Amino acid sequence: MNKLLVIVYVPLLDEHYDVFIPINKKIGTIKKIIIDSINEMSDNAIINPDKMRLFNKDDCRLYDNNIYVKNSSIKNGTVLMLV
Repeated sequence: MNKLLVIVYVPLLDEHYDVFIPINKKIGTIKKIIIDSINEMSDNAIINPDKMRLFNKDDCRLYDNNIYVKNSSIKNGTVLMLV
């Protein structure tokens, strides 16, 4: 299986999104794809990808943009916060 199902919570919008993410991409790439998708789906949400960070909601771990998803602690069902 090369994709994980995660929940992305965006406090700025007070919204949750279920997202499949590939394990062979870097966190920074995944973050940009998620933000671009949110900006496209939402009428008034303009989120700047340069200022947003991706955290694990359970242990408040900040994910570095340069590591691969497969080398991180992200698993199926992980709740991520985009802050």
